[in-house]
Amino acid sequence: MKNNFFSSIKNKKLITQVVHSKNIVQNNICVIKYLKNNENKLNYIISTPKKYFKLAVTRNKIKRQVRSIIFEHKANNNMNIIIIIRDTYLNNTFNVNKALISELLNRIENNLWHM
Repeated sequence: MKNNFFSSIKNKKLITQVVHSKNIVQNNICVIKYLKNNENKLNYIISTPKKYFKLAVTRNKIKRQVRSIIFEHKANNNMNIIIIIRDTYLNNTFNVNKALISELLNRIENNLWHM
């Protein structure tokens, strides 16, 4: 079944806008850059640098985990986000990472309310 509330960003112009936006929240496991959009859809990109995670299996596992965290988080759906995973992600368990990323998503929601 296709999910109409989440999608991956494919437009290069939109990616550039989000990357150059000054809206950033971060902690020790990831950096999230975000930008409000007019759609009722959460557009996302998950970046797992090859520099830190050499094996494709590891990068794909991290992307699956982060994607499931985003889907489970009942977030405000009208934003574009880019999640850049740091090398310390694998030092924690999935539940700890889930709590840390959810905390960042909550901070983004609070910031969007004040925009």
